[in-house]
Amino acid sequence: MIRPKGGGGTSFKCVFDYVNEHMIEELPFCIIMLTDGHGNFPDESIAKGIPVLWLLTNSFVHPPLGENC
Repeated sequence: MIRPKGGGGTSFKCVFDYVNEHMIEELPFCIIMLTDGHGNFPDESIAKGIPVLWLLTNSFVHPPLGENC
């Protein structure tokens, strides 16, 4: 059985940086993040209005942008 394990330290900013640098002419409809949520969240303005869905492996983290489930 595969059991994912997190530990923190993730920077989610690199995903938004990539979108803003390489997908500017055709932005994605949404961004979906699968994570334990332990990391550094970027400022909401970096999402440029793109909906963000956080699929979290725990209920203790509440991202400051987007929706979580």
